[in-house]
Amino acid sequence: TAVPTPVPEPTAVPTPVPEPTSVPTPVPEPTSVPTPVPEPTSVPTPVPEPTAVPTPVPQPTAVPEPTKEPKPTKEPKPTDCPGDQGPLKKCK
Repeated sequence: TAVPTPVPEPTAVPTPVPEPTSVPTPVPEPTSVPTPVPEPTSVPTPVPEPTAVPTPVPQPTAVPEPTKEPKPTKEPKPTDCPGDQGPLKKCK
């Protein structure tokens, strides 16, 4: 008698659920590009010059003195005697 080959029951091989390989999403490092701080363009505030126009002090108009003609220097009369004669001056 032919013994029927027992049909093996399909062993339900569970399909292995692949575990999610937790590949960490690489967090992109912030490329620290420093935001260039714009230097304050130090434009000096122009100090408004005081519009105080100084009142010009009127200088006294110097009245020119009339130029006096120089007096002719009297020439000393020539004395006949040279030198000092002492208290008794005989020469005039």
